[in-house]
Amino acid sequence: MKYCQNLPCQGELLGIKGLVRAEDFPALASDAVNDSRERLTALDGSSPKELVTLVDGVSNNLCQIADAAELIRNVHTEEAYVSNASAAVQEVAGFMSEVNLDVGVYEPMRKAEASAEFQDMSLEARTVLHHMRISMEHEGIHLPADEKNECMELLDSEQQLSFEILNRQEQLRHQASEEGTWVPVESLAGFSGDLRGHLARLPRRGNISEEVLVPRDSMIADQILKTAPNPEARERIHMGQQKRDAVGEQNMVFL
Repeated sequence: MKYCQNLPCQGELLGIKGLVRAEDFPALASDAVNDSRERLTALDGSSPKELVTLVDGVSNNLCQIADAAELIRNVHTEEAYVSNASAAVQEVAGFMSEVNLDVGVYEPMRKAEASAEFQDMSLEARTVLHHMRISMEHEGIHLPADEKNECMELLDSEQQLSFEILNRQEQLRHQASEEGTWVPVESLAGFSGDLRGHLARLPRRGNISEEVLVPRDSMIADQILKTAPNPEARERIHMGQQKRDAVGEQNMVFL
């Protein structure tokens, strides 16, 4: 994977044609949406097989850029890539929500599934067409126009808020902290060498069983998460690394 700075990368990111810089994400998403919208404007008269092929092709076209953008906005370290990839995801997701509530797409599917030709299709093709129709019904294709618009707005807000909440939680988890987690010494049995030496120097307290205070953000905590055979030790470190996200909690109230 190539992470670009201000200048273009040598080559295309994730092997996607035209995806060289962060700013290419929204442009490619817009192109995919415009192309898909044009291909979905005249579905009447298509045979069931043609319908499945067309809709599947549109889905692949949209998902190629949307899946790449979803990956990049979750793993890239540069804000330009995160924001541009997020904008691409939002545009594609918004269009897909629009398509899922489009009677002009739904009616040809319903008619195709009820036609005699439908029975001559392969099991795979029949299954795809059937589930595409069912999916649109679950999305609310039966709703009045004003309720469809409200539904699309809510879906768009939910998708964006979900990403923001998860992204903020990940940032909080990686913030430096001197806080620690008390872990039973006996649950750390089996470590040796340098790690055992580090554990010996950590603060301890003795109750019913002796415990050691492991810094939340430390090499020792990472090693316990990755290699400790005792599940209680791993669980305590994992829970200790979580931080409350008051903003995210408030946003979830409005989802």
